[in-house]
Amino acid sequence: IVHKDTFGKFLKAEEMPVQLEADGGNTIIYEGAPHTFDGKPLFGKMPQLADQPDSFAATGYLSPNFHLFARIENMRPCVHWPLSPTRTRLVYYNLFPAEWFDRPDFTEKVAQYRRYYDEVVNEDSAMIESLQRAQSSVKYEPGRMSTLEKGLHNLVNNHIERIFGGG
Repeated sequence: IVHKDTFGKFLKAEEMPVQLEADGGNTIIYEGAPHTFDGKPLFGKMPQLADQPDSFAATGYLSPNFHLFARIENMRPCVHWPLSPTRTRLVYYNLFPAEWFDRPDFTEKVAQYRRYYDEVVNEDSAMIESLQRAQSSVKYEPGRMSTLEKGLHNLVNNHIERIFGGG
């Protein structure tokens, strides 16, 4: 199970309503714990989301390479930059409300989020490397990965249409 040690233990992926967007994008607004190891916000709610429950979560994808992850306490834009057929650079930003920057514990709490996100990326890396190794096997049989494949299917179809034309 991917992300079993981080946010996966707080999700019910089968209940995530994927809204397909034009040009291969998607939006999902769902319930999920804040991005911390214990699932509790370290700062509290962002003022902009004060009317939302602590379980507020959202993600969106804008083709070709922009992802946005949101929780009650922060926003995380992510850009994927392909460098070669075997390498990709991920650039994550961790955005917090400006008024939190003056808190005396701000640096310490941000470091806790950084450790958490490092673990999330490590979980992703292990899964992707495993899938890449498996695909090179003559015995590999592709199959369903998760209920979130609806968004991936939309993205892949958009890429096919961009390369080969619609119709």
